[in-house]
Amino acid sequence: MKKVINGKLYNTDTAVELACYEANATDSLNYITERLYRKRTGEYFIHGEGGARTRYAAATSDGWSRGGEVIFPLTAAEARAWAEEHIPGDEFERIFGAVPEYGATVKTSFDLAPDLAAKLQDVATERGVSRRAIIEELIRSL
Repeated sequence: MKKVINGKLYNTDTAVELACYEANATDSLNYITERLYRKRTGEYFIHGEGGARTRYAAATSDGWSRGGEVIFPLTAAEARAWAEEHIPGDEFERIFGAVPEYGATVKTSFDLAPDLAAKLQDVATERGVSRRAIIEELIRSL
């Protein structure tokens, strides 16, 4: 499925599927399938499908409803929250990296050029996550 949202293309054929959640698989009216994707740009989105009695239902011309599908973008924080709710911990860590035990962090400090510090803050604000999350994501991708 392809969908343009706020001038950005979301395409399930070219994005990487990270996880899948299914519910009510044997009930055609209430089934839901949600797939978490990441675009090559790092943006996340959900492709959701569902039966006629779900939030994915689509209206028909005769006033009834039928199953439907929708794509909606997520911030990195929203993608993590979705994953925490819908997939097992080992799958979560495969996608987002190891989750430290409570308090298992190392305090680190460093200096950045002003333009890089501003860019880091802009990206963190845009994605709705902390600067630390952006740095951790970059390091994990190496």
